[in-house]
Amino acid sequence: MINELDLSFYSDRFHEMKLEGLKQKNFVYGKNGTGKSSITEAIKNNHSTEYDIHLFNGYKRVFGENERLDAIALGEKNKEVQTKIEELNSIIKELSKDLREPVNDEENTYSRHRDSLQDYLKIKENIEEYFTKCASEIKNRSNPQVASPTYNKQSFKEDMSKVSKLSKDEIRKYEKTIKEDRKDIEVNLKLPVINWEEIQEEINGLLTTSIKPTKIINELERDHRKQSFAREGMKVHSHRDSIGNLLHEESCAFCGNTISELRWSELDDYFSESFKKHEEDMREKINEIDVHIERINDVEKINKNDFYLAYEEEINELNAEIFDYKNNTNEFLRKLKRALKYKLQNIFEESKEIEVSAQNNGQEILNKYNQIVEENIKLSQNIEQRKKEARDKIRWHIVNLYIESSDYKELHDHLNVSKGKKIEIKTYLNDLQENLNKLKNEKSELVNNSKSNIIATENINKLLNGLGNCTFTLEHVEEEGEQRGQYRVKGIDGSLRSVAELSEGEKNILAFLYFLNKLEDVDQNTEYDKGKIIIFDDPMTSNDDNVQYLMISALQKLYEQQNHPQLFVLTHNNHFYLQMCPNKRKYDKQNYLRLIKMNEKTEFVKITEPKDDLKPLYHELWEELKFAYENDKTTFMWNNMRRILEAFNRFVYGSEQPRDIERNIGEFEGKILAVSLIKSLHVNSHIGYETDVDISGKSKEELLEVFKKVFEAIKFESHFKVYWG
Repeated sequence: MINELDLSFYSDRFHEMKLEGLKQKNFVYGKNGTGKSSITEAIKNNHSTEYDIHLFNGYKRVFGENERLDAIALGEKNKEVQTKIEELNSIIKELSKDLREPVNDEENTYSRHRDSLQDYLKIKENIEEYFTKCASEIKNRSNPQVASPTYNKQSFKEDMSKVSKLSKDEIRKYEKTIKEDRKDIEVNLKLPVINWEEIQEEINGLLTTSIKPTKIINELERDHRKQSFAREGMKVHSHRDSIGNLLHEESCAFCGNTISELRWSELDDYFSESFKKHEEDMREKINEIDVHIERINDVEKINKNDFYLAYEEEINELNAEIFDYKNNTNEFLRKLKRALKYKLQNIFEESKEIEVSAQNNGQEILNKYNQIVEENIKLSQNIEQRKKEARDKIRWHIVNLYIESSDYKELHDHLNVSKGKKIEIKTYLNDLQENLNKLKNEKSELVNNSKSNIIATENINKLLNGLGNCTFTLEHVEEEGEQRGQYRVKGIDGSLRSVAELSEGEKNILAFLYFLNKLEDVDQNTEYDKGKIIIFDDPMTSNDDNVQYLMISALQKLYEQQNHPQLFVLTHNNHFYLQMCPNKRKYDKQNYLRLIKMNEKTEFVKITEPKDDLKPLYHELWEELKFAYENDKTTFMWNNMRRILEAFNRFVYGSEQPRDIERNIGEFEGKILAVSLIKSLHVNSHIGYETDVDISGKSKEELLEVFKKVFEAIKFESHFKVYWG
């Protein structure tokens, strides 16, 4: 049970920030606008987590109308469910309409998706026709033929993932591969392999060998030119006859002098046999070099037609190497040959070794050639596979040309745009369908979870029968797929009444009775051991006496139960308050509170004894006047005095018109104020008189004196004394 209520959040409405002294039973009276609903709101906001709070503040929170079934949903949860179901039904209806084929050629999501799909399929069909045409052209292509006789649209589509772009040279290469014959001839390369280092070493040995004459001839000593001249002269002059005999006299071919036998003997000694042997060795080496040169020059370039096209480039490179090899080798050999010939002519001259860079001896070229020959032989073994690969390469190139053509690109671009629209609309349609399914599931869950209570119907009907002038009863509705907790209204003759015909009072009493009936389930359905709080915030909306009696009896039955939950009843109805509160009030054990608005804020007036408690309405007006007087609230006094005179005129006074009363009022200081009050005796004439007279400078005593003079003028001074005391 809560003992006090924090109202600090409502500081703009109440003078006090706490409402203290709360009891098990709390009865609150306050006119509209004094903060009853704020107190109710504070209880819910401040204590809903620790207490199980049940609030009744009129039929609107627990009364829902189902127009489709012409039925009502009773109960706060059922009303919320009904409202939610109606909202869901409306959305489901619109979504379902949007997802169905429309009538009369209307456009909706279904038709847009259908049209986008048809457009996409049409473009796709055009592309399929294009593929068929391309495949047919490729199949019928010849010179060379690059596709099998069974090549078709599916083959073309498979080739699309293998496309490649070829250069003109690559195309020619593959075309030659397709057309080339089998090459099984093994061709040998006749390329001499020479040990150039060995030859160079031998020749350098000949060049650097020093030859010394065995006899000294002074005119030849240290003159290489003369030595060479003399040696050449000996070759010109044989100085022997045909059978080898020495000629004693022979003329010099240069000077004409006779060459003596002695001179010949000296020359023979000078040019010894070792000299002749060395000279002969050099001549032989020259001949050997000539043989090498001849063999090198006899080497022909490799015929690339003897090899498959795959090795054309390598053969070209190898022929270039052979050409360079021949040139370099000839140059090297001729250099050696020139050195030897020079040495022969200057045999006594000292010579240096010939220095040349290392030369390719041809073995590397032969190795490359033999490797190509070996691979060429292997290619002969899989020539058909290579031809197939060549046909594939050319075909994939042709396929690439087709798919890069403007015709295909235009079709493909249209397909992508159409596909994007189709996916977008399909995604939107799927989202709508998913949302529709969720809404249907949500509705189904709401229907399944909504509360059906036939016992509540029977209890409510029993109470309605007790009204005496009962004009209707409830009939529980059970329909497949519909929310439970639905009720139709039956008239007193048993015929169905439209829910729209129910008055607000009838709706309110139905909601009130349902609320009371469901309170019996509180103990069973309350989670854990939370305390319970029941609040009735202005439950009475009908002026029908029987309805008031039924509601008052039900409330009294509730609070008379032992161990009932903490109870708050708040009302603005004076009669309802007086009849509903216990006859024997225990002010120390029960909380009675009055709300009075002063200076735009409400004050709490605790009722602790019978004399402070509410009286019938007319009595309450006098009590409020006294309260205003005691609290120096002159404006509040003025308004209450008018209301008292209005009530007095309606129920008591009627023998004279207000203008007659004015004549009976004698002259006194506050006559103007008194006349203003008397004018309020006109029925409804009090409206708008607040500004007739300025009372801002009047004291409470002056206003009370004016009020008293009015009762004296109408000869009811004793009435004033009874109520004022």
